[in-house]
Amino acid sequence: MSRHAHARPANRGRILATALSLGLLLPGVAVATPAAADSEILNPLDQATEFDQSLPVLDESVLESLQDPGAAGPSPEGTVRSGRHAAPAATAHLGPCKQDFIDAPPKGSFYDAITWMACEGITAGNGSGHFGKTREITRGETAQFLYKYSGERHVPGTTDDAFTDAGPGDPYFTAISWMKENGYTSGQANGAFGTDQRISRGQLAQFMYKASGVADYEAPARSPFTDSGPGSAFYTAAAWLQSTRLVAGYGDGTFRTGRDIVRGETAQFLYGLETYLNGKPAPPATAPKPAPTLAPAPAPKPAPAPEIPLAYRYVVIADDGLNVRRSPGTQHPKVTSLLRNAKVVITGRSQVAGGATWREIIAGEHRGWVHGGYIIKDFELGNAKSALARTGTLRKPTTRNGVTVLDTTWEAQPNGYWCGPASIKIALEGFGIETTQAAMAKEAQTDRDGTWLHQVARVLDYNAPTDVRYSVTTIRGQDSTEEDRIRIRENLKRSIKAGVPAVVNIAATPDEQPPLQRQKTGGRFTLRHHMPIVGYNENNNTVLVQDPWTKPFWISVYQLADMAGTRGYASLK
Repeated sequence: MSRHAHARPANRGRILATALSLGLLLPGVAVATPAAADSEILNPLDQATEFDQSLPVLDESVLESLQDPGAAGPSPEGTVRSGRHAAPAATAHLGPCKQDFIDAPPKGSFYDAITWMACEGITAGNGSGHFGKTREITRGETAQFLYKYSGERHVPGTTDDAFTDAGPGDPYFTAISWMKENGYTSGQANGAFGTDQRISRGQLAQFMYKASGVADYEAPARSPFTDSGPGSAFYTAAAWLQSTRLVAGYGDGTFRTGRDIVRGETAQFLYGLETYLNGKPAPPATAPKPAPTLAPAPAPKPAPAPEIPLAYRYVVIADDGLNVRRSPGTQHPKVTSLLRNAKVVITGRSQVAGGATWREIIAGEHRGWVHGGYIIKDFELGNAKSALARTGTLRKPTTRNGVTVLDTTWEAQPNGYWCGPASIKIALEGFGIETTQAAMAKEAQTDRDGTWLHQVARVLDYNAPTDVRYSVTTIRGQDSTEEDRIRIRENLKRSIKAGVPAVVNIAATPDEQPPLQRQKTGGRFTLRHHMPIVGYNENNNTVLVQDPWTKPFWISVYQLADMAGTRGYASLK
């Protein structure tokens, strides 16, 4: 049978006893239990055999290059980032008193506030004709805005004014020093200001409240917000903003002090503060000219992908997807969820949490931690072959009247969980390779919960002749799509006609099961099972299945696609 997630230890005896009493624990049948793919309690794969603990941590520059580049990080006002996040070359931007920002057009959100800030010299944009209104703002940028808004001139000292992350030479040092001298900030408990950290609505409210000079405000005993009350962080500042109607909060009655704020909203906050203190600013004397149309920058040549050793390349095997957490352990926020067979790269960092070993991984633009029992080494890029592989040959099959059948012998699986090893054994016989189910079960790490498809494919690939490589194809939905059906038809046909047996992993519902299998399941439950494919009939698009649980049978390749829904198959690469 195919592998599935373990039951929790406390329930395992009860689940098995119930299955036995109902006659459900039959050969090739998996007892369905809920998967918890990042649980620290479950450990479906022996990590000691999967991970080389001596692997060094990959260099950080390599790890950064693996992730899809996101939005450029914050830059000091009026500067342009260099390197791979550099802004495109542009004509000199004259400021919105003469010319609009490209991303803040008239009638767009925050236009009045952004135009006012530029006309007052509070901002010059980011040097590429943009204001960056939708980008989250940092504490350092906010300090710069507030300092320029004050109109004051401050001469910073030296180390006495410095925080551990903002000293002389830092582009925001003067602004942060000004805030510290005026008592608008005391920094963080660790001695840092948090220059590059994103600022939240609550923190911005606190800065504005202190910078406004209001000293006699008493916050109401009954909070105007549903998500913060007297005594909570930033309550007084948020309540003051609400009382001045600078910020009204959200329609559901919340203020959301912890939500990060973007540059456009920050401009609106400052515009509101100016309106409260000095009256609504007058518009520019003349309407700004339209923003320049920038010539598109030539597409940069992509940097060559870094060479990641095979030892760091892994594949997700969790049936129901794998949760990626911000830190090791299920108590931490989820970053994303990865589908079965998703490719990941381990960084080399690991940490024990809740009795299980968690691994730091990178998958596309995401980086986080996963339960290591649900990823397995990626075999598809490897070149290793076993000594057994040298005993076999790739034999070109004969096709008669559109029917190709490979030279293999059916063999029954001896128990309810060796369908994977039996399928491997039958498939390898197609190359003239003699082995045993027991040997294949050991290589595939089969236990009473069965075998993962990726393990079956890896053992096939390792033991097949040198000129044969296998790969895994996933059918993600419960019902196969037209694309899935065409792909499995062509992949299996190509594999069989090349003389390479395939193995399919099914999760077949009772209405999908062919007669031989339905007779055994009684049509009472989903059959999770591995089966070798050793023949193809082009006349009616059927395949020969040498099912080790029942007997060999022919079945439509399209029905097989539905049976393999949420699972997949291993075939010639």
